[in-house]
Amino acid sequence: MTCKSRFYFKKWLKRITIVVLAALLSVWVISHPAFSQFPQTQPNAQLLVEQGRKLYETGQLSEAVRILQQATDTFNLQKDELGKAMALSNLSLVFKQLGQWKKAEAAITQSLNLLKDSQLKTQNFAIILAQTLDIQGNLQLELGRTEQALDSWKQSANTYTQAGDEVGIIRSLINQSMAEQALGLYHQARTTLEELQPRLEQQPDSLVKAIALRSFGDVLQLVGDLEPSFKVLQQSRDIAKKLQSPSEISAALLSLGNTALALGNRQISQQESISLENYTPLHCINKPVSTESLKFYQQAAQFYEEAVTTATLPLSQIQAQLNHLSILLKLQQWSQAKKLSSEIQVKLAKIPPSHTANYAQINFAQNLVCLKQATNADIPSSKEIAQMLATSVQQARSMDDERSVAYALGALGGLYLENQDISNAQKLTQEALMVAQAIKAGDIGYLWQWQLGYILRIQGDVTGAIANYTEAVNTLKYLRNDLITLNPDVQFSFRDN
Repeated sequence: MTCKSRFYFKKWLKRITIVVLAALLSVWVISHPAFSQFPQTQPNAQLLVEQGRKLYETGQLSEAVRILQQATDTFNLQKDELGKAMALSNLSLVFKQLGQWKKAEAAITQSLNLLKDSQLKTQNFAIILAQTLDIQGNLQLELGRTEQALDSWKQSANTYTQAGDEVGIIRSLINQSMAEQALGLYHQARTTLEELQPRLEQQPDSLVKAIALRSFGDVLQLVGDLEPSFKVLQQSRDIAKKLQSPSEISAALLSLGNTALALGNRQISQQESISLENYTPLHCINKPVSTESLKFYQQAAQFYEEAVTTATLPLSQIQAQLNHLSILLKLQQWSQAKKLSSEIQVKLAKIPPSHTANYAQINFAQNLVCLKQATNADIPSSKEIAQMLATSVQQARSMDDERSVAYALGALGGLYLENQDISNAQKLTQEALMVAQAIKAGDIGYLWQWQLGYILRIQGDVTGAIANYTEAVNTLKYLRNDLITLNPDVQFSFRDN
């Protein structure tokens, strides 16, 4: 018996990957060589920023905030606008890591306003502006404002171009591709990264090059070019190992695991038939694992385990463990799955609220639903899973993250449906659908049109059910426009769902 991940469920996994990747690309402005070219009139402030950087890298975030605020005040007293803008952008980065979103937004906005009003239009100014835009894009992506993030990173790339910063240009183009992936624009993301390849070939091995190759491998996996994806991801891992970067090694291993998982899924016969009479977005299909699939699933599990042991960020560890948990469910390794789910639950409770943490929480709840369906286990209870999803709704609303709100509400409605609480299931599904339609998120909306159609059918409202199923089909037809030229395996997966 296996638990087959749904199409939208895979996209949750991908969005977590994207945001973690963006976090790894976050820049610390003082680390850029151009900063050393500033007039050395503010040594104390610069030393404070450097101290703040070291505290950030070692996870001492609260102390980093205190030091960076001192640096900001010192730059302000010395009327150094660029220095103050730089310190504020780095302060925003730390606030983001702490989950203090309003403070992070206030700091980055103040930094950009200072730069906008600055009269120092030098190369150093351009680099500080570009890197501040990088950080703003990272914050926007974390808050679920993907289109705004894409715009910030386009501005960043243009500014790096003006400054003649080749590495900065590459980093911004990688960021743009991640935003395009998060928006479902996979072909556009692929084009962006393919255009980047000539630039990469001229660069020596670096972390930016490793990240670019990994992002390209991720896109190839998404569009179904699995063997090329695996090859590119191995190159990324090898560079990361050469540079002895644990965070990048872990990230590459995670992506290799995802491609191995996709290779295993591809081995499942497309001709196998299953009963779809009681099929809903949250329903977990139990199918035997073929011998061919087993080899790839075991390989994926190994990659995920290695990624966990190598990861330096808690969220990276959780992501790898979540993916590993899905493999354990496929392989029917119930005791190991229960043990791992307990570990994940403890770690998730310690993560500050964020867009990424919300997706991880929803992902985890979905895995727990599948585990309960397979084992009839009482721990965790349906009430506990419902509380996880309700917390995700609350946190997403506090950040104005409407996409996460739509996902979490619909998933909570699906959980009520699984437990035969039809009234609450219908109410939550309708609310989720309204949120998705308000933000024109068809990739979310079709799920809850489908779920609502099922709810109305079992209530005997055939007319209402047909209307919602029809809307779901129409939405899918619209969404498939970007999938026409995809690999047939990907087309089948999407069409089947």
